[in-house]
Amino acid sequence: MQKILTGTGYEFVNNNYSSVSFKKAMLEQPLVVTFAVVKSFYYYTSGVYKPTDCVGAGINHAMQAVGFGVDATTSLEYAIIRN
Repeated sequence: MQKILTGTGYEFVNNNYSSVSFKKAMLEQPLVVTFAVVKSFYYYTSGVYKPTDCVGAGINHAMQAVGFGVDATTSLEYAIIRN
């Protein structure tokens, strides 16, 4: 079997999606991000998801961040997530 992908290490990026380090890392490759799935997420359909019921919720899901942007209406920065 031929090896087609190798890892070169890892780096922790803080949880502030507007941070320079997050954006810099996103320009290099998709990132694995962890997420606290709470009840409000079950009803999410589209747009920027900004829950208010995450206080005390533990991380229970991992996804992949594949990009970032800024909401044209609210100017809120966001990450584009692939589940």
